[in-house]
Amino acid sequence: MGMTFKVLLLGRAASKKWLLQRWTGTPTENLHAGVEWTQRVMKLEEKMVKVVAWHTAAQEHFESIAPNYYQSADGIVAVYDIADAEAFNAVQRWLKQIVHQDGARVNILMVGIQEHASASRVVEYHVGKQFADEIEVHFEEITADGNSECIVRGMRTLALDIKQRLDAASSRHSHSSNEMDIPIRRPGLLRVASMGT
Repeated sequence: MGMTFKVLLLGRAASKKWLLQRWTGTPTENLHAGVEWTQRVMKLEEKMVKVVAWHTAAQEHFESIAPNYYQSADGIVAVYDIADAEAFNAVQRWLKQIVHQDGARVNILMVGIQEHASASRVVEYHVGKQFADEIEVHFEEITADGNSECIVRGMRTLALDIKQRLDAASSRHSHSSNEMDIPIRRPGLLRVASMGT
């Protein structure tokens, strides 16, 4: 197996579990008390990649998300029920904070779901899409009677974004290391390449 990407889910517990089961087609597993996870292997740019997705209980009660809560994640999936305006507002609040603090370090997918076919929509598609566009993250939506293709597509896009970001960071680091071995004319100084952003 090649690379392994860790993806954290944000949202209400029922929505996160619903999304994970639609993504893999299998129930989530308990890692330890309060933590559920699942995984899926996919092929990206001729390489096999394992995506491990997990979520914790009671996270939906957080007013804000501290950086140390998601610091071990390569990506984040923020999910809300389109029949729950409060859940959508919470996702907006968390993502604004995360993008402001660590937008360059973590890739993000935002997903609107309809858990129950009988539930009435209160968050319109264009509202979710507009917010996602404003903070420059990917967006998908799936209804209760829809197939899971958009979730699979969204998770694949997220994984590809993570891979390309990590590959680019590795390339910059390698280039910087090589540059540091090249002396310039003034004694005792080395040419250091900029890491960029």
